[in-house]
Amino acid sequence: IEIAKLRFGAGQTEAGFKAINTWLAAHPNSVRGIAFLAESLAAHGKDDDAVKAYEKILKLEPENPIALNNLANIFLNSDVAKALDFAERAHKQAPNDISITDTLGWSLLKKGETKRAMELLDRAFHAAPNVAEIHFHYAAALAQNDQKPKARKELEKILAIPGEFPLKQDVKALLATL
Repeated sequence: IEIAKLRFGAGQTEAGFKAINTWLAAHPNSVRGIAFLAESLAAHGKDDDAVKAYEKILKLEPENPIALNNLANIFLNSDVAKALDFAERAHKQAPNDISITDTLGWSLLKKGETKRAMELLDRAFHAAPNVAEIHFHYAAALAQNDQKPKARKELEKILAIPGEFPLKQDVKALLATL
């Protein structure tokens, strides 16, 4: 696994995948190894293969909250009902994990269940106010719960973060609607 990390870190994507697959050939039931492969696949836009890897983890550990949460995140843009199912299962296993709470809240918000989403995203935001993604989800929940002035204020705080970050365009787009 360490060799694969070094390869990925050096920008050697194919060599990284080769290293982790070689390692997994000798350790086929290593949840840690399969999780690393799944995360690497997802990070490189290979969601279908990442799903297969996470499903393998769930065969070994049916209620693994990290695998469930990561599957929820993968499905958020294609199948919200499926994402919500995975997020609910993950939250049941790890109700105090802020990342999982955020994923469940975001899934609920995307499904239109704004009240429960607001409760969860409020909790996640207040536990991790400096995480831009959680902050954005909280602001979006405020906007959908008729708290637009407060949502605008939170979005402006996010935009004040120096430099570029993955959700900056989403923040700007939501702010433009308020």
